Amino acid sequence: MRLALADAGDTLEDANFVEKMADAGILRLYTFHEWIREMIASKDQLRTGPKTSYEDRVFESEINQAIRQTELNYEQMTYRDAVKTGFYELQASRDKYREMCLNGMHRDLVFRFIEVQTLLLSPICPHLCEDIWKVIGKSGSILNADWPVAGDVDETLLKSAVYLTSSTHEFRLRIKNLLAPKGKKQKDAPPPAKPTHGLVYVASSFPPWQHVTLTTLKQLYHSNGGAFPDNRIIMNSLKDAAEVKKYMKKLMPFVQYVRSNVERDGPSAMDTTVPFNELEVLRENEGYLKKALDLVHLEIKPSSEGDAKVQEECAPGKPFTVFSAQSMVSDTNTRP
Repeated sequence: MRLALADAGDTLEDANFVEKMADAGILRLYTFHEWIREMIASKDQLRTGPKTSYEDRVFESEINQAIRQTELNYEQMTYRDAVKTGFYELQASRDKYREMCLNGMHRDLVFRFIEVQTLLLSPICPHLCEDIWKVIGKSGSILNADWPVAGDVDETLLKSAVYLTSSTHEFRLRIKNLLAPKGKKQKDAPPPAKPTHGLVYVASSFPPWQHVTLTTLKQLYHSNGGAFPDNRIIMNSLKDAAEVKKYMKKLMPFVQYVRSNVERDGPSAMDTTVPFNELEVLRENEGYLKKALDLVHLEIKPSSEGDAKVQEECAPGKPFTVFSAQSMVSDTNTRP
């Protein structure tokens, strides 16, 4: 009940109390409590040693970020945001970590998460957290425990993790689209073979015409007080650029694509590079990608090794993919 009330809102407007949210909250808290008991019972089976894998480093940074954000939310008395950062998002981070750990979760990080999660939730759900505090062997009352200390947060690493998650989701959609019937004529045709092999191309820079367009858009955006000018002004600013002339038909669709990205992600969506090495991130998580996409083989290459179409369509943050059945060269493939 307290979790649902905290999640109902903090403004002077009427609270948005939803009974289904209360029921779901009870189930989520119960599941968390039972999972803790499972982790205690299987403690000796959890991985030990250095916490140096990609997923370990991401999870550790996410825990530290949750501590900082939740502390700020409590100080500002925005309890709905505190529940979001200190429970829902942290639980999602745990779930993602569990999924990515092909060799099992690290013992130290699992119990660091349990302790931090319990402390962050204790102002909202003190009775449950008091019980968990005893279950994990802590002395005294959780009400007298110190607030957890946040370690370093690697912002670049967290951005790369968001990129990995979004790329995995996009790859799944491309495979799903490959398997979908193509029109009424193919309605009765046998379904396409499920892809077993994947080839991913990654670019370190945009094609020249897109690079010029992004640079110009960024200048116009900032000179216009943090807003895009009319499309006519954008067109006039780019129509004489030598790199763009050949791609005028693609210009405005690309501009609209950039606009939508800026609305979602802010001005950083116009950056011409990403702050991490995409090739290294994908290669380091090749095993996870194969598992997530249910592939037998996956190869990740720089776009410079691809043909002209690959180099034209591949861009930073936008990998180019080819998925095929049985072999890398097949009639059954998909491209973005």
